[in-house]
Amino acid sequence: MTRLRSLVVLGVGALVLAACGGGDDDDDGGGGTGGYGTCDLREEYGSCIEATGSPRSIADQKNGCLEHSGLWSTEPCPTTPELIGCCEYTFGNRFRECFYEGTKSSDPIGYCTSFDDGVWTPATP
Repeated sequence: MTRLRSLVVLGVGALVLAACGGGDDDDDGGGGTGGYGTCDLREEYGSCIEATGSPRSIADQKNGCLEHSGLWSTEPCPTTPELIGCCEYTFGNRFRECFYEGTKSSDPIGYCTSFDDGVWTPATP
C-alpha cells in the first residue's frame, strides 16, 4: 500500500504536466520555447515546478496548475531553508521541479532519475 501511494504521489508532477501540455503537440509555431511559468504546489504537494516551452504549452501548464490548487507566477521556485533539491528534465517542455520538506514524494531523487535526462541538484545548506 505504501509503495502504491508513493507511486501515485510521485506521478502528481508528471501527471499535471502530461495532462496539461507536457507533450510535443504544440501547434503555435513557437518552436518549443518562448514561454515560462512556475507552479507553486508547496502547500498541497511540497513541490514547485518551473516550465519553459512554447507560449501555448505554458498556457496549458498554467491551467493545469490552477486546477491542482497551485499558485502560478513567472518567478523561479523559492530557495527556502526547507528546500531539499531540484530536478531538471525534459518532458515535452523543459522543467525544473523543486522538492521541499514535507513533500509527498518519498524519493525525489529516484523520481528525477526516472527521466532520461533528469539531473538532480541538492539544496545547498
